[in-house]
Amino acid sequence: MAASCDTPMMPPEAPLAMPAQTFESAPHMARRPIPRARRTDLLWRIGAFGPAVALAMSLMLGLAWWLPRGNATWGEVVVVLLIGTTFVWVTLSISAVARRRCAAQWNLTPTSCIPSL
Repeated sequence: MAASCDTPMMPPEAPLAMPAQTFESAPHMARRPIPRARRTDLLWRIGAFGPAVALAMSLMLGLAWWLPRGNATWGEVVVVLLIGTTFVWVTLSISAVARRRCAAQWNLTPTSCIPSL
């Protein structure tokens, strides 16, 4: 069903209050104490970064062994490092998805990783 010409395409304006800001003092949120790290924080970080780094290191070692021993040029070394960095990025996203699925399956929540507001 097509809209008629009488109906507005945009909602009516609703201006919000914009109080003047003062930059002489820090915002209220900045005065909160920084929470201390817990053991579960470390376990969640190892679970997220561990598989990504392990897979990327195995890929980089495989590429380094594939290159001629002792005759690798700087270009080849740079290419291996770039491939390894990209692979860390990809495996980090895959391990994050896998960690999220396992946490959902076992009803685990990384509440220590989420700051409370």
